[in-house]
Amino acid sequence: GNIPGAKECGESADSAPVDFLLGCVAVSTCTKYLHQLTLVQAVGHNSARQLGIDIGYLGNVLEDLGHPLSSEMSSACALLRVDVQDFKTESSKHPVNITNMVKKIRGMS
Repeated sequence: GNIPGAKECGESADSAPVDFLLGCVAVSTCTKYLHQLTLVQAVGHNSARQLGIDIGYLGNVLEDLGHPLSSEMSSACALLRVDVQDFKTESSKHPVNITNMVKKIRGMS
């Protein structure tokens, strides 16, 4: 069948079934979370920072399971947590689409 995240998880179906399924869950979770972030309207500084902390927590859990956050989610996490005065410098290290999404969420666009 078609398992969500199977193509993107980087694990082969021949790997340990648990690792394969965890990889699929991790990829699907990051993909869905990132999509939901695109729907968020502007939030305050503290809420944006808390959102970054929450994504970081998810990343810690996934890392402990052997499946880190996607690079896009890691970028979103970093940009949500960075201080406003450091945003421009930090954002140059991340994809433009993620930077623009976070700017919208943080009310900086």
